[in-house]
Amino acid sequence: MEFHDGGAQGLAGSQGHLEKWLPYTITLMADEPITADEVENGVSRVIPRTELAKLADNSQLVFVFKTSVEACCEEGPMVVFPELELMVKLRLIEIEEKFEAQTLSTFPAKGGVDTPTMTITFEHGEATAGIVQFHNHAFASDNHYGVVLDIHKLPSPQIHRFVFKNALVYLKYSWTSKQQDAAVTYFDEDNNLLQRLVYPGDDSAGMWLEYVPPLGKTVCSMVVEVSDHSFFDNFTMRYYE
Repeated sequence: MEFHDGGAQGLAGSQGHLEKWLPYTITLMADEPITADEVENGVSRVIPRTELAKLADNSQLVFVFKTSVEACCEEGPMVVFPELELMVKLRLIEIEEKFEAQTLSTFPAKGGVDTPTMTITFEHGEATAGIVQFHNHAFASDNHYGVVLDIHKLPSPQIHRFVFKNALVYLKYSWTSKQQDAAVTYFDEDNNLLQRLVYPGDDSAGMWLEYVPPLGKTVCSMVVEVSDHSFFDNFTMRYYE
């Protein structure tokens, strides 16, 4: 008995690349005799959840079952049963992080913040970072994660790593008060580079950033390179359960 993911094709979000998914086969039975009980009551096997987790939303599933019949101690004809076609439908979960449950605090390099949705580490830099209150508008209100606090231009950028506690298929967040060149690099679940985006110049009024990973990938972390006083807030994250 085999279970086939028929593959899928679609637009890879903001990357703009059309990728074709390759067929994937899960073997549930191979060279196993059918027992008398299975002849009487039917054949069933459990698909491991680890295998199902490899499939994407809207994948086409095809179940194939073939068996040969022995007759007079010789292998008889192959019996092919009707195929069963299904579709994978995953539950899309949306969560937010606005840092409202975090205690106000600042720290130097090697410090960090741990929330129910992400862990942020201030990996390198000479300034300070932390949970602060500075703005109260559409991009940031109440608590925010601040970087390069009280310094408007560093000679070299600070490095901040955001590690998400779910494998995301969609990410949106606000960045405000940025006045210098900066960059964000996104990584997948194996820490492979997905994309590095550079944001030049003055976005001090605030901006919304969205990221959708390529088809079949998830974004699990991002690294921010920033050299001036600015703030992150209002994260929206989506993942499949």
